[in-house]
Amino acid sequence: PSPKLGQALGPLGVNMMEFCKQFNDQTEKFSGAATMRVRLTAFEDRTFSFDVLPPGTSWVLKRVTGVSKGAAGAGQTIGTVSLKAIYEIAKAKKQYDPSLSNLSDESVAKSVLGSARTMGFEVTR
Repeated sequence: PSPKLGQALGPLGVNMMEFCKQFNDQTEKFSGAATMRVRLTAFEDRTFSFDVLPPGTSWVLKRVTGVSKGAAGAGQTIGTVSLKAIYEIAKAKKQYDPSLSNLSDESVAKSVLGSARTMGFEVTR
C-alpha cells in the first residue's frame, strides 16, 4: 500500500493488506487509467466495508472529448460535447453509482450538463 493509503486507513484500525486485496479484486474489471472513487466505512471492531464508485463526471467528460483539462477561467470554451454524450454519461453514472439510483435520468443528465458547462464545454445537439 502507498503511504497515503496507510495514513488514511491506519488511524481507523483497518487492515491495509486486506483492504488492498479486496479492492484489487473488485476493481480488476476497470481500466487502469480510470480514477476510481471509494466510499469506505470503518467499524469499531476494525472491520470495514467499501463501495467502488465510478470516476467523477469531469474525468469522464475529459476522456470522452479528448480534452486534458477544464477551462482556466470563466467564459472560456475548451471544446464541445453533444447532448447525446451528456445523456449517455448520465445513464452510465446512474447505473454504476448507487447513490444516484433514486434520481430521475433527467436529474442526473442536468447534473452532468452543469458540470460540462462549468468546465467550459459548449453543448451541441
